[in-house]
Amino acid sequence: RLKFLRADRFDAKKAALRMARHFEAKLDLFGESKLCQDITQNDLKPGDMDALVTGVGHLPIRDSVGRLVRISFSHNGVDIAGSTMEILRALFYSLMVLSDDEETQKNGMVFVSWAVGYKQDPQTVQDAKSPAFKNAIWAMVKLAFTAIPCRHEAFHLCYDNFFLSPIFAMIKISLGMYLRVRVRTHYGNKLECMRKLQTFGIPTTVVPLKPADMDSAKQIWQKRLRYENLDPATKPRSVFCPGHLDILLGRGRRCQEHMGNMRLRNLVEDCKPDYDVASRKEKTLISQELVNNIKKSSHHFLKDEEEGWVEVDDNVARLKVSHTFRDVTKDAKNKNGNTNNNNSSNSKEGNTSDSASVSSEAKKRDRDSL
Repeated sequence: RLKFLRADRFDAKKAALRMARHFEAKLDLFGESKLCQDITQNDLKPGDMDALVTGVGHLPIRDSVGRLVRISFSHNGVDIAGSTMEILRALFYSLMVLSDDEETQKNGMVFVSWAVGYKQDPQTVQDAKSPAFKNAIWAMVKLAFTAIPCRHEAFHLCYDNFFLSPIFAMIKISLGMYLRVRVRTHYGNKLECMRKLQTFGIPTTVVPLKPADMDSAKQIWQKRLRYENLDPATKPRSVFCPGHLDILLGRGRRCQEHMGNMRLRNLVEDCKPDYDVASRKEKTLISQELVNNIKKSSHHFLKDEEEGWVEVDDNVARLKVSHTFRDVTKDAKNKNGNTNNNNSSNSKEGNTSDSASVSSEAKKRDRDSL
C-alpha cells in the first residue's frame, strides 16, 4: 500500500483508484490464479520474454538527482517485439520489479523514448493509422501511468522523423495535465538529442544504441530469474538497480565513479585525522560507525553477484570502509611524494642554471684579460 501512496504523493483517493486499476490489469493479463501472488519470470510466456528483453530497458546509472531512467527504442533494428498482450505482460512485470526499490518509489522515474534513426515503410504508416495501433498505444500508456505504483517525473521523446510527431502528440494528450507539462520533445540527429538529454542530467554514455548492446538487458533479467528462484528462507536482500548513493563493491570505473563511492571517499577524508592517531580497535569502531551512518540513511553496500546486486553484511561493508581509508592514505603519500620530487627537480634546475651563469661569467673575464 505504501508504494501506491508514494506513487500519488500520499493522495489516498488517487492511490486507492490506482490500486483498483492495478488489480484489474493483473486479472486481465495473468488470470485469477495470479491475482494475489507476485508475478515472476516463471509466469511469463516465451513471447512475453522476447518483449521483455527487446527494445525497452533501464539505464544502469541513475540521473543526476537519483531517478531511475527507463528507455525504449525504435531504430536500427532495435524495436520491441511481440503482440499487444505480450508487451503489456512484459511491461507489467518489469515495472513491478522496478517499483520494489524504495529510492525509485521516493524519487520517481524518467522515461526516454529514443526513435532517432527510425525508418518508416508503407506498412508501418498503414499500421500507425489503424485503430488497433492507437488502442495498443493507449493500453500501454494506461497501464504504465495509471495502474502501476510508479511515479513518472519526466518524459523525453527523441526523434528525427516528422512521421512520429502525431504519434508523440497522441501520447502527450493521453497523459493528462499533470504529466503533460513534464514532456519534452527533442528533434534532431543522434548527437543533438544526446546533448539535449545531458542538459537534463541523463547519463547518455550508457545508453544502449546498438542491437548488440541489448545483450546486457538479457543478462540483467537472467540474474533476476536466478534471484527469484532462490529459497525464500536464505534469499539475500537484492537491489535491481543501485541507488544514487549506494556503495558498490568491485573494481572498474563504474564503481570508482559511482556517486555513492565518491561520497564514501569524502566521508573517509573527513574522518582521516582521527583514524590516523587511533589504535587498531578504535579504527575498527570508526569504520563500523561509518557503515552504521550510511545504512541509517537508507543506503546499501552492494556487490554484483550471480543473482544481481546483493547487499553484503556489516563485516564486508566495514572492510570496504577500511580499504577506502588505506586508499586515501596511499593517494596522499603519492601526492606528497610527487610534490617533493617536483620541488627537488626545480631546485636542481636552479642550481644548474646558477652554475652555468657563473661559468659563463668566468669565461668572459678570461677573454677580457687576454
